[in-house]
Amino acid sequence: MNFVDKLKQVPTSAADRRPMDRPYFIRNNCPICEKSLVYCQEENEKFEDIWFDEFVCSGNCEYWIYFDWASSWWQKLKVKISIWFRRNEK
Repeated sequence: MNFVDKLKQVPTSAADRRPMDRPYFIRNNCPICEKSLVYCQEENEKFEDIWFDEFVCSGNCEYWIYFDWASSWWQKLKVKISIWFRRNEK
C-alpha cells in the first residue's frame, strides 16, 4: 500500500492508527485555543499501547479528551446506552 492509499484508508476502530497521526473524523485543532490535537499518551506509555482515537490539545488548555469517532459510532453508542438504561430502570 502506497502513501496516498494509506491517507485514504478510513479507520475502523480505536486501535487503527490515524493517517498522518491526525484526527480523521473530527477537526485537527482544539476548539478552545486552535492548537493541534495530538494523541493522548501517558509519560511512560509505549506508542504501540495507546488508543489511536484519543486526542488532547498540544497547548496548555484545560484537559479534555477528544474522541476521533465517526458519527455512526456515536449513534451506535447512544443506542446501546439507551437500551442499557431501559433494562436497568427501577
